[in-house]
Amino acid sequence: MSNETILIVEDEPLVGLELKEDLELLGYAVPEVIGTGEAVAEAIARHRPALVLMDVRLGGGLDGIEAAGLAKTEFDVPVIYLTAYSDAETLRRAALTAPDGFLLKPFDERELAANVQIALARARGGQSQRRERRFLERSAAEANSALIKLLPAPDAAGPGYLVGGFLEPCLSGSGDFFDVFPAGAGRRAFYGFDVMGHGMVATLAAFSLRELLPAIGRGKRGRSPSPAEVLRALYARYRRKGGAGPLDASFFTIAYGLLDEATGDYTLVRGGHMPVLQLGAGGELRSLHPAGAAVGVPGEVEVEESRGRLEPGDRLLLASDGLFAAFEGEDPFARSLERLSAFAGGLRGSSLEDFVGAFRRRVLEADAERGATDDSSLLVIERR
Repeated sequence: MSNETILIVEDEPLVGLELKEDLELLGYAVPEVIGTGEAVAEAIARHRPALVLMDVRLGGGLDGIEAAGLAKTEFDVPVIYLTAYSDAETLRRAALTAPDGFLLKPFDERELAANVQIALARARGGQSQRRERRFLERSAAEANSALIKLLPAPDAAGPGYLVGGFLEPCLSGSGDFFDVFPAGAGRRAFYGFDVMGHGMVATLAAFSLRELLPAIGRGKRGRSPSPAEVLRALYARYRRKGGAGPLDASFFTIAYGLLDEATGDYTLVRGGHMPVLQLGAGGELRSLHPAGAAVGVPGEVEVEESRGRLEPGDRLLLASDGLFAAFEGEDPFARSLERLSAFAGGLRGSSLEDFVGAFRRRVLEADAERGATDDSSLLVIERR
């Protein structure tokens, strides 16, 4: 027996009354019988039923299928359809609302009882899962928002430079991040990393790395370690030995560099990350991809440094693989690099804000077309 509330929507009064009596004999509370689809929302808000029995054919402008769709989307209430019609079109429309049961008239009390019990049991289990999913979604959204607020300010690279970029995180949690920070007199460190996988584990790892990298990169007694030294320190810290920390079950890629504010000279390393691009003021584009494996892979790895200089008007781009994928389609990586380079070259002369905005729109368009599958991020440093 149960005292759960069930709402009946049936435009034939005698049929509705009979259903009400049957359900009350089974121990359910039936506060009223609704005769029109238009009255369903108000009745659900008033009675908060655990289940709705919905006749498919109702008088008025709103039929039972439309009313059921409203009940499920607006109130998350399970619905069992009642109908004497089993034609293909009715069944097709009803199926689109994902009903929790379908009773063909005439039906007996045993059929009614079985369908109601099953629908209520499924709803109880589903509500728990939905609550957990909503909690995880809220937690991920809050974590993503916190990461985005930590992205560097436009003046983070010091006088004479501009910093821009964006982070489009996965809904389940982002493993992408980038930053610029002081690393000794007249020097700025910059990096972009991508923790493999998604979800809160990747996000927690991103927060952890964001705290760790300045601690390593600023060095001691005013000496800034070289990018190669920073990458080797990361390799040593996260070499897989089992139970080593939050990244033990994952790994991450990183591009890390050191910029001389006065000269524009920079040195960078790449640990499995996508190539770093330098876009000249005249439109020429250089791809830097020094050797280096992702952090967290087993065994000894080679570390190689690349060097360059930012002249006035030049831009340095650190992009994650999610951004490269927006230019890839079904083509291999070389083709995506070619497309991305052409896209960047076509934006020559644009402001940094417009430059970054164009890349972000490209990512959003690609995500809308194929569905978001990865985090996407871009850091741009421009010498003025």
